[in-house]
Amino acid sequence: MLEQLLIFSRGGLILWAYKEHGNALKGSPIDALITSVLLEERSGADSYNYDAPGASYTLKWTFHNELGLVFVAVYHRILHLLYVDDLLSMVKQEFSEIYDPKKTSYNDFDDIFQQLKMDAEARAEEIKKSNQVRKPVNSGRKQNGSEDTDVGSKKKTGDQDGGDDINLAEVPLFEKGYEKDPAMVAKEAIQEASRNGSDVVLVDTAGRKQDNEPLMRALSKLIYVNNPDLILFVGEAIVGTDAVDQLSKFNQKLGDLSPSPNPRLIDGTLLTKFDVDDVMVGAVLSMAYISGAPVVFVGCGQYYPDLKKLNVKSIVKTLLS
Repeated sequence: MLEQLLIFSRGGLILWAYKEHGNALKGSPIDALITSVLLEERSGADSYNYDAPGASYTLKWTFHNELGLVFVAVYHRILHLLYVDDLLSMVKQEFSEIYDPKKTSYNDFDDIFQQLKMDAEARAEEIKKSNQVRKPVNSGRKQNGSEDTDVGSKKKTGDQDGGDDINLAEVPLFEKGYEKDPAMVAKEAIQEASRNGSDVVLVDTAGRKQDNEPLMRALSKLIYVNNPDLILFVGEAIVGTDAVDQLSKFNQKLGDLSPSPNPRLIDGTLLTKFDVDDVMVGAVLSMAYISGAPVVFVGCGQYYPDLKKLNVKSIVKTLLS
């Protein structure tokens, strides 16, 4: 269940709060979110996890930049609540309509919130039942920008050159050719996926160097226009410290060139050629540490089964050997 939902100003004034059965949170997850994420301007993250003795929370948030408001939802991580993003969006819209900068108490919002919460829960339950009836497609939209955009379901993608054959969902390709605005192509692809009932859009950008300002500006615009759920940086594990520099400058350019006052940055990395002998493991750890973005997958071969999760024990063993 949802533990808390708070609305506060950029200055830290709490305007309204919901607490499930009046329960107090363990630890200080809100304070941790503010100091670790919001004040550090790393608000491009999708969510924030907070661990306290006896409890593990997930926090999600959204902003109303014009009014200077922050909306934060807190729930137990183990629950994986499906309606939180939808609820935050509805709360933001409804509260913004009654917000008065001179007002500091909003008890009249209690009943509105309860109705919004019931609506969001009901919608999530309908989607869950619908997904159980039809053949599932990959869940959660992932976008990382470009002219060629993969949208949910119709083209068998198996190994064409031998190796293991992967029975993936059939995925159609949405494309508009060259010399088009990538941001608009991605937006049209998402709209097409929505009409077709697809759950996932994969947007694959063309390769680019971090010092190519026109291409980096196009990438920043694509992220700003489409607000992807996940932004992955794809790089080669064998380039060592150069990859650390490249990732840092990518994040810097995304922030500098974004039209948003709260720009989205890279959420995670995918490192290819991780099976090569001269992989510099220390540099891989430096990438994660400096950017704050985890290594989501590593590529250990040429085929689909070769996309693996990072083995932490193996990394530690390599560093100590």
